[in-house]
Amino acid sequence: MKQITLILLSLIVFNSCTDDFEELNRNKTASTTIDPELLFTRSLVTGSGMSYTIYQFVNQTQTSHWAQHWTNINPGFIGDNYGPEPANNVWEYYYSRKHFAPLMLSNEVMKLIREGDNNPVKYACADIWNVYLFSLMTDMFGNIPYSDAFNSESPAYDNQDVIYKDLLKRLKESSSSLIENTEKGYKAFGEGDVLFEGDVDKWQRFANTLILRLSIRVSGVDNALAGEYLSSLGINKLISTNDENVQLMTVPASQAVTDYVKNPMGYIYTWNEVRISKTLMDWLNGNNTSGVIDPRMHQYAEANADGEYVGLPSGQDPLDLRDQQKAYRSNYCNIGPFYNHQQESMPIFLMTAAEANFLLAEAKLQNLVSGGLSAEAYYLEGIRKSMEQFEVSGDVNSYLNANNVKYEQAKALEMIITQKWIALYANGLEAWNELRRTGFPAISPLAYYYPGNNDMPRRFIYSTAEASYNTENYNKAAANMGGDTQYSRMWWDAN
Repeated sequence: MKQITLILLSLIVFNSCTDDFEELNRNKTASTTIDPELLFTRSLVTGSGMSYTIYQFVNQTQTSHWAQHWTNINPGFIGDNYGPEPANNVWEYYYSRKHFAPLMLSNEVMKLIREGDNNPVKYACADIWNVYLFSLMTDMFGNIPYSDAFNSESPAYDNQDVIYKDLLKRLKESSSSLIENTEKGYKAFGEGDVLFEGDVDKWQRFANTLILRLSIRVSGVDNALAGEYLSSLGINKLISTNDENVQLMTVPASQAVTDYVKNPMGYIYTWNEVRISKTLMDWLNGNNTSGVIDPRMHQYAEANADGEYVGLPSGQDPLDLRDQQKAYRSNYCNIGPFYNHQQESMPIFLMTAAEANFLLAEAKLQNLVSGGLSAEAYYLEGIRKSMEQFEVSGDVNSYLNANNVKYEQAKALEMIITQKWIALYANGLEAWNELRRTGFPAISPLAYYYPGNNDMPRRFIYSTAEASYNTENYNKAAANMGGDTQYSRMWWDAN
C-alpha cells in the first residue's frame, strides 16, 4: 500500500514540475531547479509498461498475440494476423513523448545526478533502469539510437551486438558500484524509488538477474560473451524469492489521479477485445498434460458463458470477427481474475523469481554457470515460483508429475522454455522474445494470415517519423539489418 501512495504523491508533484519539460531540458541549470528523484519516479512508472496505452501497443495488439497467449477478436486490428504496421506509438512513447518517455526521463535523471551531488549509488540505480529500458527497445526494434540518443535531433543508430555488449558491461559495473559505494555511506533514492523503496540489495539482484537474462539471450550467437559474464556472475545475488520480484503496483481505480496508473489488463478485459489463445489454453486445461489441469488456469482465464475453459485459435479472419463477434465473446475465455479487475491494486511484473530459475536451468544446460542446483531442480523451482506468484491453490505436485511437465533430459530446453512461456503470461514481449530465440513452444498456424505475411513477425517496424526526419541514419540502420521489415531478425535471433 505504501508504494501505491508514493506513486500517487509523486505523480501529483511531478505534473506540476514538468509542465514545461521541454524548456527545462534546454536549461543548462536544470540540475539546480528540479530533483532527479521526481523524474526517476516518473520514468519508473511509465517505463514499467503500466500505462494502458503502451501496454496495448506492445502487448495486446502485438506480442501477446504473436506469442499466442491471447487471440484478437476486434475486427479492426491486424496484428494477430501478422499484418505489418510501423510501431509509431511505441517509438514515440519510449523516446520522445512529452511527460511520459521513460528513456528521455531516465537520461535526464543520470545527467542531473552527474551535474549535482554525483551520488554513485543513485547513479547506479538509474543506470540499471536505463539499461533495462534500452534492452526493451533493442529487443523490439533491433538497431536503435543508443550511444547518440538524446545528444542530437538526428541521432545515429548502434548495431544491436554493440548495444548488448555495452548493456552487459554497464550492468556489471553498476552492480559492483552499488555494494562498494553503499559501504562508503552513499544513500539510494528514497520514496521516489517506487520499485524497491531504496533497497540496494534488490537493485543489485535486479542488475544481476538482468545480466543473466541478456547473457542467455545472446548465448546462441555469442556463447563466449554469455560465458564471460555468467562465469563471473555465478548464482549469487539473483532474484530468488517472489518478495524480490521486479514489479510495480497499479493504483486502485478509486484512488488513481490518472488513468495511466490503473491496471492495464482491467481495461483490456472491459474492452472485450481478446480471448485466451487455444495454444495456451491447451496447456492450461490439460490437453497437453494427460488431462492434468494447470492450477494457474483459473487465474489466467475467465470461464466462458457456459462455465467452460475454451481457447480461441489465433488469427481469426477479420470478416468472421465482424459478423460473429458476440459469439466469440460468449464462447471463449476472456482474461482471468488475477488481472481482470480495476478496483484493486495489482502487480506489473518486469522480472520474477520464476524467470530467474528458468534462466538458471538453461544456463546449467549450457554449462555457463557452476554450483547451485541441477537444471531439473531449477526448472521445477521455476514452476513452483510461478504458482506462488499467481497465488494458485491447486495441486502443484500432480501438475509437476504430469506428462509433458515432468522433466525429461532429452527435451530439456523445450520443456524449460515452454514452462517459462506459460509463466510469462501477460508479459507478451518477453514471451515473444523467447519464442523468437528458441522456437519453443510450437505455435499454431493462424486461421487467417494477412496477405503475404505467413510467418510470425521477428521485430517491430521503425517509426515513420524516423524515416522522414532522420532519414540518413534510418536508412543505414535498416540496411544493416537487412531492411526495415517485420521479418528482419535481431542479432541474437539465430533460431
